Amino acid sequence: GDPGSLDAVVADGCMLMDGTSPHVVDPVLPGAADGDARYNLQRIVASVNTPWEAPVTLFDAMNTILAATWFISALDGVEMNAYGQLDRLLQPYYEADLAAGRITEEEAYFLRLSKYADRLLEYYNDNPDFFVPESRRNEMINNFLKPGLQDLCVSRTSFKWGVPVEFDDKHVIYVWIDALSNYLTALGYQSDDDSLMKKYWPADVHVIGKDILRFHTIYWPIFLMALDIPLPKKVFGHPWFNFGVEKMSKSRGNVIYADDLCDRFGVDAVRYYLLSEMPHAHDGSITYEAMIDRFNTDLANTLGNLVNRTVAMQNKYFDGVIQSPDFGGEFDDDLKASAKKAIEGFDKNLSEYKMSDAIDCIMDFASRCNKYIDETTPWALAKDEASKERLGTVLYNLLEAIRYIAVLLQPFMPDTAKAIQNQLNCDITDYNSLSQFGAIKAGNKVGTPSVFF
Repeated sequence: GDPGSLDAVVADGCMLMDGTSPHVVDPVLPGAADGDARYNLQRIVASVNTPWEAPVTLFDAMNTILAATWFISALDGVEMNAYGQLDRLLQPYYEADLAAGRITEEEAYFLRLSKYADRLLEYYNDNPDFFVPESRRNEMINNFLKPGLQDLCVSRTSFKWGVPVEFDDKHVIYVWIDALSNYLTALGYQSDDDSLMKKYWPADVHVIGKDILRFHTIYWPIFLMALDIPLPKKVFGHPWFNFGVEKMSKSRGNVIYADDLCDRFGVDAVRYYLLSEMPHAHDGSITYEAMIDRFNTDLANTLGNLVNRTVAMQNKYFDGVIQSPDFGGEFDDDLKASAKKAIEGFDKNLSEYKMSDAIDCIMDFASRCNKYIDETTPWALAKDEASKERLGTVLYNLLEAIRYIAVLLQPFMPDTAKAIQNQLNCDITDYNSLSQFGAIKAGNKVGTPSVFF
């Protein structure tokens, strides 16, 4: 079909178990825009309900659905379980396979999830902070726990790719189950040296993509409960990046690669965009146009211009030597209050894993510093010899404010933060140094101004 059609999208990620090409259709549903996500969900479901042209087995239907679940799980508030919630749609194919004698049986081990469903729900209720953001909790309860947990097949005997079962060599375990256990085995669980396990477990937070939330908030907790091991304290299911409003897809040709972005804008600028444009609970958006706009507005103008002209004025008016801040004046207290407010907001948002809001606190303070320059007019103070000491205090306050910004930026833009600190010629970079405004030392000499972005 057309490269942008559902045929191509599903076929791109779907190979049938018998090695043939997938049999899918692309029904046209009237009255909906092609870009609407829930319309596309309808198209996926409709493709399951529409007869295929070639003979179809249950495997055909299941593979079509499973290949499309990446799209379904991307919808906010929707997490589809192909084996459970779409069972009604598969019923005709169960019956057709049964009539044709195509049903097969296979020995497998199951984990009795149903035994732990009530205990897991009780844990959710007793630990409301387990989910970050909290809305993910409702998804798991409404879509999986309330309909009833199905016991989980954990092994197969019809193929050999997987983790061998030591006590039953006919079986292999799914590799994703072993991947979850790595959280513990990496720390030395059940080894001769479990000191790291004792030190780091339970984990403070699992940071995962929202598409694997079910594995980390249902299956993994039940594994741990069965082993009588404490659960991680939190699970942060972060959202995704879309290309504008569309999900990235190779078949659509709208994929943006990180290497290309870094080549064009630099690693720190890409880090800044990704962290500042990813909302806490909803998908973010990225396009080259948005990246350029953020680069110019935030980094080049707000931050870069602030540092460059402050260091340039310090060199121009005092030969780079930092003056003692002995002559306070109007606007100084407000600048210092803004610094304190930025730190408080930064701390609060980081503790809640709200990275974009934490960055906003930094950039709002940078904007306040630029406003302070406009309010105090250092260029005008420099023309009056009697205002020289006031000018020294104004520039001191700006340099100290920039030091604050550099320290706060360290986790997000480490190279840029280091470059700013080098221009300030300041090695006071510890986060605790922000407890008191005025740490930068008078008498030191700043470096030469240079352009960051």
